[in-house]
Amino acid sequence: MLRYFVNKNSRLRSSILQNRISEIGKIKPMTREFNLNADRKRFWLGRIESMDDKIMNESMPLCLNHIQKRNT
Repeated sequence: MLRYFVNKNSRLRSSILQNRISEIGKIKPMTREFNLNADRKRFWLGRIESMDDKIMNESMPLCLNHIQKRNT
């Protein structure tokens, strides 16, 4: 997981749904997270642990046409 900080304002619809009406339009610092290995549509030969590793990770696309669904 990689974390970074952004300044983001709360939107009208999400503030109403989360019952945070007083925070509409206010800019606040937030933490965003994303997974470096989240792409599951490809077959990766290794794992990326850090952006600073400076290594290359080979991959190939997964062909989903060859995977059959189970009928239960």
